[in-house]
Amino acid sequence: VDLRARGVAEMHSTGNKCCHLKGGRVATDGILATVRDPGDRLGHLLVQMGVLDERSVQDVLGQQRQTLPFASIAYLLGYGTEPTLVRALSRQEGVPGVVFEGSNIDLSLIDSFDPEWLMKQMIFPIHRYERRLFVAAAQPARVAAMARQVEIDHDVTLVIHVALHATLARAIRSGIAARESGQQYLVGVDVAPNQV
Repeated sequence: VDLRARGVAEMHSTGNKCCHLKGGRVATDGILATVRDPGDRLGHLLVQMGVLDERSVQDVLGQQRQTLPFASIAYLLGYGTEPTLVRALSRQEGVPGVVFEGSNIDLSLIDSFDPEWLMKQMIFPIHRYERRLFVAAAQPARVAAMARQVEIDHDVTLVIHVALHATLARAIRSGIAARESGQQYLVGVDVAPNQV
């Protein structure tokens, strides 16, 4: 039997030289191995476990093809906190920054936006004051280039803030999911209960 045709066999021997297949497993006295089906990719397993849905798997696969910006990698590796890295990005980009860990965002702000568009453009409404809509963006210059159309479509003036790509991507997805489940606010981990 060619195990490679079905998947990958992992074998551990304690001295026996003979083995056989039994119910998708290779077994004899002293040998136990599992044949892993190539279809058992992590995304597929997470869908089976109910952790992710197919849309989420496709989103993760799409993100996996991209390279994260320096500040997001530094954040994920623990080389800097979100506030410190956002402060540096703010200085580099010349626009204010937003730290999601300390934010309490009214999710009704996203109601007039297509969720797929928010994810694709990496833009997230964080506050509205009169006709000004404050948004977080990983690439403020790119958002500034499309700002006029957003302003016309939503009858607002955009005020662009920079955010870490990694925390922005998470906030967009968490915010959309929270809103779809009926929640009113996206509350950062550093927001005190009396600030909600």
